[in-house]
Amino acid sequence: LREKAAAGFKEVVLTGTGLVTALGLGLAPLGGGATGLAPIDRFGVPVRPFEAGLVPRIDPREVDRRLELKGMDLCSRYAALAARSALDGAGLRPRMKAESETGLVVGLATGPGQGEAEHLKAVFEGAFALSSLGAFPYVVPNEVAGNVARALLLRGHSTALAAGPGAGLVACASAALAIRLGHAEAIVALAADELT
Repeated sequence: LREKAAAGFKEVVLTGTGLVTALGLGLAPLGGGATGLAPIDRFGVPVRPFEAGLVPRIDPREVDRRLELKGMDLCSRYAALAARSALDGAGLRPRMKAESETGLVVGLATGPGQGEAEHLKAVFEGAFALSSLGAFPYVVPNEVAGNVARALLLRGHSTALAAGPGAGLVACASAALAIRLGHAEAIVALAADELT
C-alpha cells in the first residue's frame, strides 16, 4: 500500500500484489485452470478436511536471485517470496536506502508450527527445564515478520498481528491506517497462514 496525493487529500492505494498458493507463485496460476493439487497426507493416506493443498517448492531465484532465505521456515520463505513479488509490482527494488523507509505489516492466520513443536518437545523431554532456547524464536508471532523484514531490507514501520481468519484484511487495514497517520509512505501488507 502506498500514499497518493489526489485533489488536496491523501488516499491509500494498492500498487503491487504478490501471492504464493498451492498452485504456485503469482496470480497467473489462479486463472489458468490449473489442476493436480498435491493433497495433504498423513502417513501416506490423503486427508482432505479442508480445501487445501501442499505448496510446491519454489526456487527463490525465480523471484530475485539476490534473495537470501536460508535458515527460514517455509512459512517465512513463502511470505518473503510473496512480499518480494508485491514490491516488484509496486516498482520498489531492494536498495538499502530506498527500502529502509518501507514498512511491513504481517497478519498471521496460523503461524508456523515447526518451531513450536521443537520448543515444546525440548520443554517436555527436559522435565520442564529448558536446556536450549534454539527453537524459541520460532514460536513468537513476529517470527515471520522479522524474517521477511530482514530478507527484504524493510526497516520502516513494523507490525505483527496474530489475527486468525481475515488476517489479510486486518493487515491491509493496519497498513492503511499507519500510512494515513504518516508512519510510512509505503508498507507491505502481508498475510501468512500455515496449515499445521
